[in-house]
Amino acid sequence: MRSVAPSHQSLSKPCSAEELKHRIARAFALRELLENSAIKGVISGLGSIPSLPVIYEQAVEELQAKDPSLAKIAAIVSQDAAMTAKILQVANSALLGTRCRISSAAQAVTLIGLDLIRALVISVHIFSHFDDRQVAQLDIPQLWKHCLATACCARAIAESERASKTALDDCFTAGILHDIGKLILIGSLPDKYKDVVAKVTNHGVALLQAEQETFNCTHAEVGAYLIGIWGLPHAIVEAVAWHHLPSFAPSKTFAPVTAVHVADTFLSGGDLRHLCLEGLLDQKHLEETALAHRVAHWQHVCEQTTETLLKKRRDEE
Repeated sequence: MRSVAPSHQSLSKPCSAEELKHRIARAFALRELLENSAIKGVISGLGSIPSLPVIYEQAVEELQAKDPSLAKIAAIVSQDAAMTAKILQVANSALLGTRCRISSAAQAVTLIGLDLIRALVISVHIFSHFDDRQVAQLDIPQLWKHCLATACCARAIAESERASKTALDDCFTAGILHDIGKLILIGSLPDKYKDVVAKVTNHGVALLQAEQETFNCTHAEVGAYLIGIWGLPHAIVEAVAWHHLPSFAPSKTFAPVTAVHVADTFLSGGDLRHLCLEGLLDQKHLEETALAHRVAHWQHVCEQTTETLLKKRRDEE
């Protein structure tokens, strides 16, 4: 019972040997990131970090059933009002291109799909873990919009590359989770993060550099550490860890880390109507993956996606 509080993953008995081996293999695959002493030092010094929500565990258990029930998953999601509201928001967003208003969790689950529901459950849980008073230096609603837009654009980029269904879902999940490290650091170490904000606003220091100087690690690594110990797929952890510098990632072909990096870079200016930040892209990664010639096309894809998002927002307002 003493081990329950700090635990981030658990396996219920009976558990197959293959599942146990899979979990262990995945843990070793992330060993280098998780053994970073600087990140460990930051994480161990945090007073409170969110663990996987009970709703997520219940949803995954149902998803792993032989015949998953959409009705049961909708009922699980409906237990949390904030969760339901956010999932309805996504169901009615430009991501799905729905023409009619979705008003129930059951409709939303059917339209969004079971795999994306898992991503939304995690992200909404993390965003709701901190309130505006805890993260006064951060506009949480704006960050949520940025993460959702990044997720939509990353998925659209992957679609344009004819990626697999799994890769599409990983792009969306990584996109919506890519900045959770900011919430963790600001919410748990607000005084130190004030120093980061001061360096950025008063001295023009880049955010990653300011975080590195203050914590010896960045929000990207902290976010990846957290979802890594939660046991999310390696492709998602990789995308979160290196979404600013994908050339450091193991993947040297098109992968979720590529899509999230490009989407986040195009959207980093905060204005969805101006996506002209090609110079900030990791050129080394684009050269290593032989994908530099696709940048103009990806920019067009993001422009189309964000224009649809903006139109949806204007209609909602």
